[in-house]
Amino acid sequence: MPEFAPVKDEEVKDKEAKDKEKEARAATRRLAVCSKLPRGCTGLSVHAYVLLNLEPAKTQQAIEKMRNLPGTLVQEVLGPYDAVMEIEADTQEDITGLLRNRIRPIDGVTNTVTCLWL
Repeated sequence: MPEFAPVKDEEVKDKEAKDKEKEARAATRRLAVCSKLPRGCTGLSVHAYVLLNLEPAKTQQAIEKMRNLPGTLVQEVLGPYDAVMEIEADTQEDITGLLRNRIRPIDGVTNTVTCLWL
């Protein structure tokens, strides 16, 4: 009967680390496919999702105004929010400025919730 060499702890740890890295890369690819903004096309490094509540009578007009903003993608959705926007910018401050100066002042926007990517 053949004898098997014992597996060293380091070999097990290396395999586990490689498996975790492989899984993380696959998850990153899945996330990239979910977004319609082409990654890296602008060279910008900060990303956020903005969940928007809109006045029902002004939803379409508000969404059309938001679709004209650079570095953004907006889509009307069903659920507790009326629309979801994806923003890609140079800095977190740029996202804050866009929200304060360009998105929240749009007639029909009643509430925003911002989720920055980690």
